[in-house]
Amino acid sequence: MTSTNYKPSDASMGVRGQRGFDGDDAERKRLEAGLNITRIVYVLHAIAPAALGVTFFVAVFINYSRLELVAGTYLESHFRYQIRTFWFSLFYSLLGIAALLLALWRWVGSHGEKSTVSLVVTGLLLLLFSLCWHIYRVIRGFMNLADRKPMYA
Repeated sequence: MTSTNYKPSDASMGVRGQRGFDGDDAERKRLEAGLNITRIVYVLHAIAPAALGVTFFVAVFINYSRLELVAGTYLESHFRYQIRTFWFSLFYSLLGIAALLLALWRWVGSHGEKSTVSLVVTGLLLLLFSLCWHIYRVIRGFMNLADRKPMYA
């Protein structure tokens, strides 16, 4: 269902009045549906830390399952951005959790004799970095979406 008529200079940029945005009703509806889905996914990413990551996985599932809907539009760059946000946030979080689990394993194995403070600090810093980076990506994405700009110019 990918349209070959889309180019970055026309309706894919989502600017009213440009050729294609107000013209073809089916394409306009497709773009509006994609815009709504993109907004929903950013909201799911935004509430993911409070929801213990559950909405995080729902968001990436939506991205992968609806990627064809936004193919050839500026929204495709937002979907790619959201998918990358998911994978990198997951990677950094898993590194932080692994460091904390290793610290716990060392502490239990040595009956509390060894110092594991550096691993705990490393794990917590990785988790904090992942959270801050994730929040930054969501805010930046929302701002570009509000301006109807692609993520990668």
